[in-house]
Amino acid sequence: MDINKLRSIIQEKKPNITEIDWGTQLTQWKKQIDNLYNMIKPWIVDIGNTKICLQKKTIHEEMLGTYNVEILVATINQSEIKFDPVGSVIVGAWGRVDVMNSLYIKRTLLLVPKQTSGIEIKVTIANKDEPSTDNSKSANIDKMAWKVLEETKLELITLTKELFYDIIAEMVQ
Repeated sequence: MDINKLRSIIQEKKPNITEIDWGTQLTQWKKQIDNLYNMIKPWIVDIGNTKICLQKKTIHEEMLGTYNVEILVATINQSEIKFDPVGSVIVGAWGRVDVMNSLYIKRTLLLVPKQTSGIEIKVTIANKDEPSTDNSKSANIDKMAWKVLEETKLELITLTKELFYDIIAEMVQ
């Protein structure tokens, strides 16, 4: 085989490399946390006999560095329920927020594409000093939705007002 043919074969096999803009990723992640809180705050208020406050939290993620977010804390009767952002660089999702009470009853909210109903995991192994070939992080964050992970079925259910109230009922009992 001559060198030109070899170069041609190598060029054909070259992966499509996409750089991830981690600054944009972080900005979009924080925006989605705000969107979640803006969606659920009125639902909490509608319950009555509630108090909502925000607590500062620092998160460190290898690709995003150290950044600050807020935990939403809802006090309903005497029960404290926390909506605690875990991170944006999550296997199988664009972000995760844990919902838990003082007894550590926990539900998981995942930020995933709106059409997603189950968990699909794609693993890419790369040297951290090389650009990523994973194009999935370049998806439009506005086409995402918060979904509740039903862990026993590995099913994702879109967070609705009714489902939210079911989760709160679990937490205050």
